[in-house]
Amino acid sequence: MMSRTQHSTAETADTAAALPMARYAMLWRWHFYAALFVMPLLIVLGITGTIYLYKPQIEAVAYKSQLYVTPQASPRLPQQTLYEIAQDSTPGGVPILTAEIHNAPDRSAQFTYSDPVQGKSSIFLNPYSGEVLAKMPTLNFNATYWIGLARQIHRGLLLGKTGEVLMELAACWTLIMIGTGVALWLPRRKNGLKQAMIPDVKKKGRPFWREIHATLGIILAAG
Repeated sequence: MMSRTQHSTAETADTAAALPMARYAMLWRWHFYAALFVMPLLIVLGITGTIYLYKPQIEAVAYKSQLYVTPQASPRLPQQTLYEIAQDSTPGGVPILTAEIHNAPDRSAQFTYSDPVQGKSSIFLNPYSGEVLAKMPTLNFNATYWIGLARQIHRGLLLGKTGEVLMELAACWTLIMIGTGVALWLPRRKNGLKQAMIPDVKKKGRPFWREIHATLGIILAAG
């Protein structure tokens, strides 16, 4: 009788010990597959978002001759005059779609139109003389081409509605990745929050990188 009781107690202990491991394995799988799907998209979002965030600084370097002019003492041409010059300069007289005329004395005037061959394009004028500085393809009205391209990739991976859905799914799965990552990290608190927040740099190889991953992950999750 005692032998059966001991056997039953041992089985119960083994089951109780197996439950946390099963939960850990389940969380790890969800965390891994969520990251596998999300991380490539997050990298794309991070790069393109940074490009668009620094749009003025990037354009000032990449498109200096198109976007900037030398300020002059003479007054700038009236907006209507600039519009008419731009309209006369479009291929086949296609209509101007949008206009961006800055108050800053060193900025050019930009007009967008739909080019029959190149698609959405822009024409840049010197606001003092009306000189055509450049004509070039553009994206997302009033944006230079590469900045517009970065914005379109950021919004939908150049895949239209399908890309937008993918980005929305990535946002949802990012929450799953963060939630499961935090759940995997929480047991470390038994050794103290400070110790859990500071990686053990004495470890070597894979355990070392796991420590770095866990600490950086929890800090970024808070962000």
